[in-house]
Amino acid sequence: MTNPLNTDVLIIGAGAAGLTAALTAHQCGAKVTVIEKGARLGGTAAISGGIVWVPNNPQMKAKGIADNRDDALAYFRSLDHGEMSADTLEAFVDEGSNALEFLNEQGALELHILEGYPDYYLDRPGAIADGGRALDNALFDYSTLGEWADKIYNGGDIVRMMLLETP
Repeated sequence: MTNPLNTDVLIIGAGAAGLTAALTAHQCGAKVTVIEKGARLGGTAAISGGIVWVPNNPQMKAKGIADNRDDALAYFRSLDHGEMSADTLEAFVDEGSNALEFLNEQGALELHILEGYPDYYLDRPGAIADGGRALDNALFDYSTLGEWADKIYNGGDIVRMMLLETP
Protein backbone atom coordinates (compact mmCIF):
# COMPACT_ATOMS: atom_id res chain seq x y z
CA MET A 1 0.00 0.00 0.00
CA THR A 2 1.30 3.43 -0.87
CA ASN A 3 1.58 6.17 1.69
CA PRO A 4 -1.62 8.27 1.32
CA LEU A 5 0.31 11.34 2.43
CA ASN A 6 2.43 11.07 -0.72
CA THR A 7 -0.18 12.41 -3.13
CA ASP A 8 -0.69 15.34 -5.45
CA VAL A 9 -4.40 15.66 -4.79
CA LEU A 10 -6.32 14.55 -1.71
CA ILE A 11 -10.06 14.11 -2.20
CA ILE A 12 -12.18 13.95 0.94
CA GLY A 13 -15.46 12.21 0.24
CA ALA A 14 -16.31 9.53 -2.30
CA GLY A 15 -19.61 10.91 -3.54
CA ALA A 16 -20.32 12.09 -7.07
CA ALA A 17 -18.42 15.37 -6.67
CA GLY A 18 -15.40 13.79 -4.99
CA LEU A 19 -15.09 10.96 -7.49
CA THR A 20 -15.51 13.39 -10.41
CA ALA A 21 -12.73 15.54 -8.97
CA ALA A 22 -10.55 12.45 -8.52
CA LEU A 23 -11.12 11.29 -12.10
CA THR A 24 -10.38 14.76 -13.45
CA ALA A 25 -7.16 15.11 -11.43
CA HIS A 26 -6.06 11.61 -12.47
CA GLN A 27 -6.71 12.38 -16.15
CA CYS A 28 -4.52 15.48 -15.74
CA GLY A 29 -1.65 13.30 -14.52
CA ALA A 30 -1.94 13.81 -10.77
CA LYS A 31 -1.45 11.12 -8.16
CA VAL A 32 -4.82 11.06 -6.40
CA THR A 33 -5.90 9.74 -3.02
CA VAL A 34 -9.59 9.49 -2.11
CA ILE A 35 -10.66 9.07 1.50
CA GLU A 36 -14.21 8.40 2.69
CA LYS A 37 -15.48 8.46 6.27
CA GLY A 38 -18.35 6.07 5.57
CA ALA A 39 -18.30 2.35 5.02
CA ARG A 40 -19.69 2.80 1.51
CA LEU A 41 -19.17 5.06 -1.48
CA GLY A 42 -21.74 7.25 -3.13
CA GLY A 43 -22.51 10.19 -0.88
CA THR A 44 -25.75 12.07 -1.36
CA ALA A 45 -26.02 11.00 -5.01
CA ALA A 46 -26.37 7.37 -3.90
CA ILE A 47 -29.54 8.13 -1.96
CA SER A 48 -31.02 11.02 -3.92
CA GLY A 49 -32.07 9.16 -7.03
CA GLY A 50 -29.07 10.47 -8.92
CA ILE A 51 -30.93 12.98 -11.09
CA VAL A 52 -28.52 15.51 -12.58
CA TRP A 53 -29.75 18.99 -13.52
CA VAL A 54 -27.57 20.73 -16.11
CA PRO A 55 -28.77 23.54 -18.38
CA ASN A 56 -27.87 23.54 -22.07
CA ASN A 57 -26.44 20.04 -21.77
CA PRO A 58 -25.16 17.89 -24.67
CA GLN A 59 -28.30 15.75 -24.75
CA MET A 60 -30.47 18.86 -25.12
CA LYS A 61 -28.30 20.06 -27.98
CA ALA A 62 -28.50 16.65 -29.70
CA LYS A 63 -32.32 16.70 -29.47
CA GLY A 64 -32.65 20.31 -30.58
CA ILE A 65 -34.07 21.50 -27.25
CA ALA A 66 -33.45 25.22 -26.91
CA ASP A 67 -31.70 26.56 -23.82
CA ASN A 68 -29.28 29.36 -23.14
CA ARG A 69 -27.04 30.86 -20.50
CA ASP A 70 -29.28 33.84 -19.72
CA ASP A 71 -32.36 31.68 -19.10
CA ALA A 72 -30.44 29.26 -16.88
CA LEU A 73 -28.94 32.10 -14.84
CA ALA A 74 -32.31 33.83 -14.53
CA TYR A 75 -33.87 30.58 -13.28
CA PHE A 76 -31.15 30.03 -10.67
CA ARG A 77 -31.11 33.65 -9.53
CA SER A 78 -34.88 33.62 -9.03
CA LEU A 79 -34.39 30.80 -6.51
CA ASP A 80 -31.14 31.57 -4.69
CA HIS A 81 -32.32 34.38 -2.35
CA GLY A 82 -28.97 36.08 -3.02
CA GLU A 83 -27.10 33.30 -1.24
CA MET A 84 -25.19 31.83 -4.18
CA SER A 85 -21.84 33.12 -5.32
CA ALA A 86 -22.28 34.71 -8.75
CA ASP A 87 -18.93 33.27 -9.89
CA THR A 88 -19.86 29.74 -8.79
CA LEU A 89 -23.28 29.94 -10.39
CA GLU A 90 -21.88 31.23 -13.67
CA ALA A 91 -19.17 28.56 -13.68
CA PHE A 92 -21.81 25.85 -13.19
CA VAL A 93 -23.95 27.18 -16.03
CA ASP A 94 -20.97 27.79 -18.32
CA GLU A 95 -19.08 24.55 -17.65
CA GLY A 96 -21.74 22.00 -16.66
CA SER A 97 -22.16 20.83 -20.24
CA ASN A 98 -18.40 20.39 -20.64
CA ALA A 99 -18.22 18.41 -17.40
CA LEU A 100 -20.90 16.00 -18.64
CA GLU A 101 -19.10 15.57 -21.96
CA PHE A 102 -15.85 14.79 -20.10
CA LEU A 103 -17.54 12.20 -17.87
CA ASN A 104 -19.23 10.60 -20.88
CA GLU A 105 -15.92 10.43 -22.76
CA GLN A 106 -14.29 8.74 -19.75
CA GLY A 107 -17.07 6.14 -19.62
CA ALA A 108 -17.87 7.31 -16.09
CA LEU A 109 -21.59 7.68 -16.70
CA GLU A 110 -24.31 7.57 -19.29
CA LEU A 111 -27.09 10.09 -18.79
CA HIS A 112 -30.32 10.52 -20.71
CA ILE A 113 -32.91 13.27 -20.72
CA LEU A 114 -35.97 12.55 -18.62
CA GLU A 115 -38.45 13.19 -21.40
CA GLY A 116 -41.07 15.77 -20.47
CA TYR A 117 -39.63 16.27 -16.97
CA PRO A 118 -39.97 20.02 -16.41
CA ASP A 119 -37.95 22.34 -14.22
CA TYR A 120 -39.41 22.32 -10.71
CA TYR A 121 -40.56 25.94 -10.61
CA LEU A 122 -42.30 26.72 -13.87
CA ASP A 123 -43.42 30.15 -12.66
CA ARG A 124 -39.80 31.34 -12.51
CA PRO A 125 -38.02 33.18 -15.31
CA GLY A 126 -35.98 30.90 -17.53
CA ALA A 127 -37.87 27.71 -16.58
CA ILE A 128 -38.35 25.04 -19.24
CA ALA A 129 -41.75 23.36 -19.14
CA ASP A 130 -41.07 20.53 -21.58
CA GLY A 131 -37.91 19.27 -19.92
CA GLY A 132 -34.37 18.68 -21.04
CA ARG A 133 -32.29 19.92 -18.12
CA ALA A 134 -33.03 16.92 -15.87
CA LEU A 135 -30.91 13.88 -16.70
CA ASP A 136 -31.03 10.36 -15.33
CA ASN A 137 -28.48 7.59 -15.45
CA ALA A 138 -28.97 4.64 -17.76
CA LEU A 139 -29.70 1.25 -16.27
CA PHE A 140 -26.71 -1.05 -16.01
CA ASP A 141 -25.94 -4.49 -14.67
CA TYR A 142 -24.86 -3.88 -11.07
CA SER A 143 -22.90 -7.14 -11.08
CA THR A 144 -20.46 -5.64 -13.61
CA LEU A 145 -19.02 -3.63 -10.72
CA GLY A 146 -17.49 -6.83 -9.36
CA GLU A 147 -16.04 -6.43 -5.85
CA TRP A 148 -16.96 -2.72 -5.91
CA ALA A 149 -20.70 -3.56 -5.89
CA ASP A 150 -20.53 -4.24 -2.15
CA LYS A 151 -18.73 -0.94 -1.51
CA ILE A 152 -21.44 1.28 -2.93
CA TYR A 153 -24.30 2.54 -0.80
CA ASN A 154 -27.39 0.84 -2.14
CA GLY A 155 -30.09 1.90 0.29
CA GLY A 156 -30.26 -1.43 2.04
CA ASP A 157 -33.31 -3.37 0.89
CA ILE A 158 -34.51 -0.57 -1.38
CA VAL A 159 -35.08 -1.68 -4.96
CA ARG A 160 -32.89 0.35 -7.34
CA MET A 161 -35.07 2.16 -9.86
CA MET A 162 -34.73 5.07 -12.19
CA LEU A 163 -37.18 7.93 -11.78
CA LEU A 164 -38.81 7.12 -15.10
CA GLU A 165 -39.52 3.60 -13.83
CA THR A 166 -41.57 4.80 -10.87
CA PRO A 167 -45.37 4.83 -11.10
